[in-house]
Amino acid sequence: MSIVHDKGRSLKFRIYVASLYVFLAAESPVAAQKQWEAYQPRTLSEIVRQHRSEISDETSRKSNTSILLTSDEFPSRVRLVYSGRVRPIATKKRDVILQWAKIRGVPDNVVHLFKNELLFLEDSQQYWIPVQEQLLSSFEQELKAGQEVELFLIWVGTRREKDTVDWVFLGNEFLPMERGHNPPASAEIQMSNCLTQ
Repeated sequence: MSIVHDKGRSLKFRIYVASLYVFLAAESPVAAQKQWEAYQPRTLSEIVRQHRSEISDETSRKSNTSILLTSDEFPSRVRLVYSGRVRPIATKKRDVILQWAKIRGVPDNVVHLFKNELLFLEDSQQYWIPVQEQLLSSFEQELKAGQEVELFLIWVGTRREKDTVDWVFLGNEFLPMERGHNPPASAEIQMSNCLTQ
């Protein structure tokens, strides 16, 4: 295997002490606010389309199995359809996450927040996306299968095995979408004093 590196309801989020993006970059509540604002509206298909040729070019010269880890995590606010289906993260996807964490210096306790993945749909494309464990009950309580959701996620990288490419994203937060409701470009975030390290 080779590893390649490339260059409504009140809109208040639950912020957890170990929230991935906050943990990685925040030193203060103000910094945490800016990190959430870094999540840009886009689609998963945009990320895939933008990087598909790079992955094909780079990985085609490697062994049958290759992992590409991205240096730009593309923090994104993505509108998806929640399926209600959950499963443990596949071993091969976990390997990508572990390699990414090792290279990025992400602590084990943050990596261990991701144990399960949820199935989402964007148009007709299915994506199994690992989400922070503490969000699972909120998904179940606040959403119904088939409901649209705005998922705050980052792109970790890809794993290619022969002709199959698995795009690996990590979900850090979400907003349920109401029919015809568009969230503001910058949602209000309720800060917790637990963020100080």
